[in-house]
Amino acid sequence: MLYAVRLYSGLKVLPESRILIGIKHGGLRDHILSSAVGRERFARKSDEDEVYTEIETTLEKIESDLVNIVEEFTQPLFVIFNFFEIDKKSLEKIVDDFVAGRI
Repeated sequence: MLYAVRLYSGLKVLPESRILIGIKHGGLRDHILSSAVGRERFARKSDEDEVYTEIETTLEKIESDLVNIVEEFTQPLFVIFNFFEIDKKSLEKIVDDFVAGRI
């Protein structure tokens, strides 16, 4: 999404311009989402093969509201992994670290 902002900015598209972004995650059936949170480990398997999410926003809102936009795209994806949820604070840290180049 940040790439799109930079691309459209370079093309002199106005920051208040509305854009429609769609992301499709595919090939997910039988894949496992796993993580370790503290001492707790989990693994969740998907029975669905794909998820498509579409949002309408503005270029300026992408950067100013990036965490919420990432949440809008990841929430439907996590649903197919047995309704996995990530708390807002953890998501903010992940997004902030990514933006800062600490992946």
